[in-house]
Amino acid sequence: MSIEIHPLSKANARDFYALIASNEGVAWCACAAWRAETTWDEWDSRTAEQNRAVRDSIIDSGELDGFLAYEDGRPVGWCQVGVRERVSRLCAHYDFSPEPGVWAITCLFIHPNRRKSGVAGEMLQAILSEAKSSGIVAVEAYPRTEQTLSDDDHWMGPPGLFEALGFKVVHPHERRGVWRLYL
Repeated sequence: MSIEIHPLSKANARDFYALIASNEGVAWCACAAWRAETTWDEWDSRTAEQNRAVRDSIIDSGELDGFLAYEDGRPVGWCQVGVRERVSRLCAHYDFSPEPGVWAITCLFIHPNRRKSGVAGEMLQAILSEAKSSGIVAVEAYPRTEQTLSDDDHWMGPPGLFEALGFKVVHPHERRGVWRLYL
């Protein structure tokens, strides 16, 4: 297996939408949850079209918001990752102070047919290499840690994956702590 990663852009947005269409919940969200200008209580009443409009505006802005993973030319994974401070809802949720040089992983989706095949680990290793070469000093993740989660509930990645890559818990929490890897 050889994974290539490419930043999400206008040129490959169609691949992003094709990939997330393989999961109804992810397709509805369009990885807009942390970026939508709503409260969490209002989030559930949003439409897929409203969420896609948020995603389209991020893509149109040219902002680095994540990477698509390709295997043999087919999109098989998506990781929403970028400068932590751009995600104001995340920073407010954890009461983060500004910290230049920190990326946040806020979504990790692998096509259901490619889960548990090593795609996520290889994809994250490539993203971590890209982060390091871009001068990023640390990457954070916020995986859910409840014991009874299905594969579809690990939309921020499973804790074991981050642990295997060397991430350490820097802020424990019973449901979703902060994991960090210094590069």
